[in-house]
Amino acid sequence: AGFDLDQIVQYLTRQRGEPLPESLLKTLRDWTVGYRRVRIRRAIVLTPDPDLAVDEIREALESDGLEVLDEPAPDGGLVVLLPPGAAQSPPSAAEDEALAVLRAHGYAGQWEQPPRLDPAGS
Repeated sequence: AGFDLDQIVQYLTRQRGEPLPESLLKTLRDWTVGYRRVRIRRAIVLTPDPDLAVDEIREALESDGLEVLDEPAPDGGLVVLLPPGAAQSPPSAAEDEALAVLRAHGYAGQWEQPPRLDPAGS
């Protein structure tokens, strides 16, 4: 049903009122390894124009709770991990959220009109 081993152990421990026997923990661990599951988490790669400050973009994303990997993408861009629940959301919902954060900080997506600059410079 998508539960992790830790969630199952916590639930059983609460129900039992005391820690589970080590033999049961070993059996549960062996059972979960037998499934050979791979967790999938969606991510997007942002490749800013060369004249943009990548650190500023990273700071904007992280300040809004998005996780940016320390390692750059092969093209030097930023790898933004989408929230774990993004796998269950419509394909573009999490990407739209990241784009909304960028827009709020004055950045535009590749196919969008750039934000209008105030001619007075303010």
